[in-house]
Amino acid sequence: PPPLSMLSEEEVVEHLWEGPNAIAQRLAQRACSKLCSRCCCAVPPPGTRTKLTPSGSSGDHTDRCADVKRIKALVKSSPSTLLETQEAMKKLSKHLRALGPLFSAAADLCLLYANTDHWFSAYRYPAVASPIVPLRDSEKGGAVMEEKALLKNV
Repeated sequence: PPPLSMLSEEEVVEHLWEGPNAIAQRLAQRACSKLCSRCCCAVPPPGTRTKLTPSGSSGDHTDRCADVKRIKALVKSSPSTLLETQEAMKKLSKHLRALGPLFSAAADLCLLYANTDHWFSAYRYPAVASPIVPLRDSEKGGAVMEEKALLKNV
């Protein structure tokens, strides 16, 4: 098989938005945790559908709770096509950028993913075991070099 294979639209949507380690979910969770410790988002265990839920942590609400609610509402949407997912990533980028310079890198990352046209994954080839190949020193008539000599020359 070829070393790279193109991802299907469904696989890209899962990677960006809906999967257990989806990019949008992780970015939103991190942003929420920085905005308000009380409204902070908890990530469900891997293998379950990722939805942001209140973590129930103690602490005071901040004036950024409205921002947390907007981000949560956006990531709870379920885009079904790649185009819808890319548009949702662009919206998430706008929300993050509006939060200030602390979130600029996350906003840029959303735009990078939203504007990516070709998605692929690497094929995992099985490991190959081969016997050890002895090295020969050509200056000494082709004699097999000792391990100590090899280490000394390195």
